[in-house]
Amino acid sequence: MNKVKRIKILFLVLTLLIITSNVAQYIYADSLSDFQICVDILNASYFGAYSGESTNGIPNGAGTFSFESDDDYNSFILNGTWENGQLQGDVTINYKDNSKLIGNYSKGLLTGTVTKVASNGTYETFSVNRGRPYGLISKYNTNNEIDGYDYFYQFDKISELKANSEFVDYHYLLAPNIELMVKPLKLICNVDALYESDDSVYVKLKDSEDNIYIGTYTNSIANKFKQAIVPNLCIGDKIIAYGYFQQYSSLNNVSNIGNSILASDYNGKHYLPSFSNTLSAESLNIDPNKKEWPSDYDLDLTNYLPIIRLFAADYVGAVEFNVLDASDAYENIIQYPYHFSGMGFNKRGTIVSQIIDADSNSVHILFEEDNSKSIYYATFSLSDQTTLPGLGERVHIDGIYQGISKILYRDIDSIFPKTYVLYPSLLINAISLL
Repeated sequence: MNKVKRIKILFLVLTLLIITSNVAQYIYADSLSDFQICVDILNASYFGAYSGESTNGIPNGAGTFSFESDDDYNSFILNGTWENGQLQGDVTINYKDNSKLIGNYSKGLLTGTVTKVASNGTYETFSVNRGRPYGLISKYNTNNEIDGYDYFYQFDKISELKANSEFVDYHYLLAPNIELMVKPLKLICNVDALYESDDSVYVKLKDSEDNIYIGTYTNSIANKFKQAIVPNLCIGDKIIAYGYFQQYSSLNNVSNIGNSILASDYNGKHYLPSFSNTLSAESLNIDPNKKEWPSDYDLDLTNYLPIIRLFAADYVGAVEFNVLDASDAYENIIQYPYHFSGMGFNKRGTIVSQIIDADSNSVHILFEEDNSKSIYYATFSLSDQTTLPGLGERVHIDGIYQGISKILYRDIDSIFPKTYVLYPSLLINAISLL
């Protein structure tokens, strides 16, 4: 082979290598700009196509995520920014039915306030913590006016849970199965008795055939993700109770249960710390039409009864309470504490009791609103304050309602040793001296 032929062959080989290299680079670059990733939206994960900036095959920078579904409601395109494979910052999700979701991501999860806009222009806002929605849902019309409210319970809307609830025969509860434990139920019952523990309330319910159930829910702001929207019930109330079957159990451990008194139902002095005494119902000026004071042990509590974890309850024969049509008068706040939970307030009044908790860097107060005898339990962080108001001083506070707080009023050796006072609870964002 002569020298010219060798040069031609070498040139062809080099040309092929360059072409092959460019093709490989093109294919590799294309795979970086359009490949499959996973995105979390609220309490669901979606696998779809990513197109945008990336580093070493990982989304990094501005990009677009597309998810295709069989229906327009679930198909969407997400525009946002990724940092090392995780969504970060403001995000808009556009659905094919012309609805959209607007929120903020932190380390790959939605957080803060989310706005969900329907195709007709109405929208709703709600709070999210690390991808999990909770609490109050505020609904708005196209004129940006409040049009209604709803609430989340374990990531589902309570209005939808109530609509999907079913009546179940009592005998069916005697042989529960897995299906029964995951479907929402509803009961029409009378409130036969009320019992309290440190963090929950137990409602003894009796239906028209005298079948007995125990409805229970957390009523001390323990878990914002599954807070029941239940009014402060009284013995004799007839209600529709909504919930999930939990188990068969008894409440015969009386050391863990007691009674409660609404702050509006007695005229005693308001002390924040727990203290022991032997107060009777009469000395507390309890309204007998509102609360009963059991003197004998309830033998039904020793039986194994169906326990229903409540997520909502409504009064039978009464118009369903709507915070849009009601003022935030004290009697409404204390009767429907969780219907107002998450809404803002602005109040003036006097600090009548105060505890400073150095361990949690917080202050707990009882607050008497001006021109009334209305007492609220409120908390605020010391780190947010430049000055600390003192006992007896008038202050201006604003923040949000957060249900009730349960303060141990007495703890004695008796059949029902514990008595709690239930106060409307406020989370203070700002407090200043007047």
